[in-house]
Amino acid sequence: MEAPTHQTRRPGSGPPPSGANDGDDLPVARMKLVSADREQPRRNRIPPGHRSGRILGFVFLLGRLLAGAGAAEPGLSAPGAPEEEAYRQTIATRAERILRPLQLQDLDTSNRVHALLMRHYRNLRDLHDQRDVALRSLKDASPGAPDRAAEESRIRQATRHQLDALHTNFVQALARELTPAQVDQVKDGMTYNLVEVTYRAYLRLLPELSESQKQQIRSWLLEARELAMDEGTAREKHAVFNRYKGRINNYLSAAGYDLKAAERRLREASKAPASAPAPAE
Repeated sequence: MEAPTHQTRRPGSGPPPSGANDGDDLPVARMKLVSADREQPRRNRIPPGHRSGRILGFVFLLGRLLAGAGAAEPGLSAPGAPEEEAYRQTIATRAERILRPLQLQDLDTSNRVHALLMRHYRNLRDLHDQRDVALRSLKDASPGAPDRAAEESRIRQATRHQLDALHTNFVQALARELTPAQVDQVKDGMTYNLVEVTYRAYLRLLPELSESQKQQIRSWLLEARELAMDEGTAREKHAVFNRYKGRINNYLSAAGYDLKAAERRLREASKAPASAPAPAE
């Protein structure tokens, strides 16, 4: 099956800085977390007494995940059986919820895509967990070391590169099973449809936006979606979109829009009573 025709730019250095305005404090940024599909919190799955070699183990894990991103692989952090079974059920349910809107008629295709989603979530969990363990170990081992900041940056950079590789392999695997539109549906399902929810909120807030401005807003939201897909929790996914909303708000403010005034107008319009129907003749 052909790969999606729409290629969203995926920056290699992670999400952009929020700039002078942080999306959390500006219009169209006050969005509640989607509690119905909240990601499971990450846990430290390495016993506290085994701190030696954690950073080297993290680098080894990066190679393991990159080599096995396209093949079935159990959780590398090897948690206890009950905990792993509970996690398996969680991601199985999440994958089913993401696939339901696609209404796939072929059972084999549905099963393969379901397995791809579960494997991707498991690989993301393992990578995030091991990154967090490496960062905590670095902090405990050398709280005042002058090179600690450089080492922390190296760990985060290695994680970012690995997330990019996992992301690319995952999307390519989806494209072999699904149409471009269906791949987009999977991406939206993994990010709580925040592209459309946020885009429509901007259109309600500023109905006078030009076509080029609408295209720019959608382009940035699609870019946010690519990054948010690889985050480990619902809060982190929303944080990615909030950073991009900060960028969008700065862009609109520079174009002369008063976002706070627009928000007041929208709030007042929503409180206004509906017009009475015209009397029948």
